[in-house]
Formats: sequence, C-alpha cells, structure tokens
Amino acid sequence: MRVNSFYLQILSSFFFSVLGMEIKILGEQLVTENIVFYRCFFGTIVVFSIIIFNKRTLALFYTKNISVQFSRALCGTIAMYFGYSALSLIPLAQASTISFTKVFFVSLLAPLFLKEIVRKKVFISSLVGFVGIFLIINPTEFNNLYGSSLSIISAFFVAGGIICTSILMKTNKTITIIFYHSLFSTLICLIIFNTKLSLINFSEFLSLTLITATALI
Repeated sequence: MRVNSFYLQILSSFFFSVLGMEIKILGEQLVTENIVFYRCFFGTIVVFSIIIFNKRTLALFYTKNISVQFSRALCGTIAMYFGYSALSLIPLAQASTISFTKVFFVSLLAPLFLKEIVRKKVFISSLVGFVGIFLIINPTEFNNLYGSSLSIISAFFVAGGIICTSILMKTNKTITIIFYHSLFSTLICLIIFNTKLSLINFSEFLSLTLITATALI
C-alpha cells in the first residue's frame, strides 16, 4: 500500500508540473479568472458524466460532509487563482519549487485539524525546506518577490485542501470529492469573478479541455 501511494504521489506531482506548463502557456492568451473558471466548469461536466454512467450514481453523489466539501473547494479556488497568477510573474521551475512549501503548512495544520502527531524530524525537515525558499527568491525584483509571495499563499491553501481531503476520504469516494470540488469551485468563481469572465474561442476551448484533463488526473 505504501509503495502504491508513493508512486501515486510521484505521478500526481508530475501531472501538476505538466499542468503548470500548460497554464503558463495559456496565461499569455487568457486572464487567470477565465482559466480557473473554465477548468472548474469543464471538470464538473466531466466528473458528472462519469458518475451518471456509473451504476452507483446516487451513492456517489451522497456526502455527509457538505461543509468540508465547500471548504475544500474554497481552498482549491484560492490556491488556483494565486498559483496561476504567480506563473505569469515567475519561472515555472521557481513556482513549482515554492509549491512544495505546502509540506510545511500541512505539518502545521495536521495536528490542529486531524489530531495527527507530526514527528520532530518531519517538522524540522519541513521548516528547513520552507526557509530554503529564500535562496531562490530575489527580493530586489518586485515581480519576482510578488510572484513568489503568490506561490506561497497558493501553497498554504493547497495545504488546507489536503487537510479537507484527508477528512473527506474517511467517508467519501475519490470521485465524489472531485465532483463537489469542481461544482462548488465553479459556483465560487461565478460569484467572485463574474465581471471578469468572458466567452472563449475554439482554440482556447481545446487548451482548457487539456488543462482540465491534466488537473483531474
């Protein structure tokens, strides 16, 4: 089980890196608000379709933790917005490196919300890693410092999403969690970004579909 989880984590990190590359490229054509909204909206359609064609449809829609589902979506939406915005200001490699500070934030949040005991070695290692980001941030360049700050904020909310996911995994299927994340994130985007959203052309539709598929994987 541990081996499988280990490889799944590596694959997840790989697809997040690919996602970052796709967003950085598309970010030259679309505003961040559009990318976040359509990624969530298309994700809702895809996951809804998967559930509908599953024999256990009603069971997969059911969740006892609607408030935690919403909290995860809120954390995810904020993380996406700040993370995607950062990619327009700093190199992808730098943003990806900073994103790993989520480990430090998880080690802080886990004892509070999951009552987990974080070993001293894990905490110290996470702290050292967090401090290490200052080695790759150049505070003399505003865009660099601002973009790095956005990445750190994004990492914090990613950690919040991980905590919510850990809680939800105890009683929910993975597909259920992903569905409510996409659904609630779409609604949050409509409320917050409604004045900045616009229609997309066919080329942008294809690019956003690819981003959605990568993100869901």
